[in-house]
Amino acid sequence: MKKVCNKCGDEKDCSEFHKDKQRKDGRKNECKVCIKARREGITTKECLSSIQHKNKLSSLGLKVCLLCLKEKSISEFGKNKTKKDGLKIYCKECKNQSTRDYYYKNKDSVSIKNKSYAQTLKGRQVQRNASRKHKANNVEKYKAKDAVNGAIKYKRLVKPSICSICGKDNARIEGHHWSYKRSDWLDVVWCCKQCHCDIHNDNIKDIFRRQNQSLLEYLRIIMK
Repeated sequence: MKKVCNKCGDEKDCSEFHKDKQRKDGRKNECKVCIKARREGITTKECLSSIQHKNKLSSLGLKVCLLCLKEKSISEFGKNKTKKDGLKIYCKECKNQSTRDYYYKNKDSVSIKNKSYAQTLKGRQVQRNASRKHKANNVEKYKAKDAVNGAIKYKRLVKPSICSICGKDNARIEGHHWSYKRSDWLDVVWCCKQCHCDIHNDNIKDIFRRQNQSLLEYLRIIMK
């Protein structure tokens, strides 16, 4: 079944028109391309050209990130079932950076929200599933962790009460592995949870800013 668009005057298939229950034929008078062009403030020709370019990129397995505006492989985008192509509009790198920036700007409110969600039934189930998945994908990491716990239990390792990076006392101390090889399982840096998170998130600047440490001091610690 065909229909003529009131805006561009082209005859198109009915699937090219949004649904509208108020119309006799159940479709809007303007096609999807013309409506999209009007919303974005561009001409129908420019909008059509943009759609064709997107389709061409899609056929090549590429997509443009709307944050960094770079053409990247579709494997670098997360999944989103609500989108036509099934992918998010931002690449994983930009999304992760955006999420990280938001967290550090709103750390207290995010922490409260996460704790309240973790106490719900759904939150506990999500946490259990995530824990199982993480353990299955990081077998060597958990082996190294178990080796350190066993060494502490049988007094082959002594766990300090002070963070070796920032010097914080009476904090939760964790062992950071620089390598998960079997020979390096007991080679750990003892640090507080905050420093441990900053190391894994490559936020070395945050460690320096918090404790006024120099890069040389930090390198002395990690090269021990």
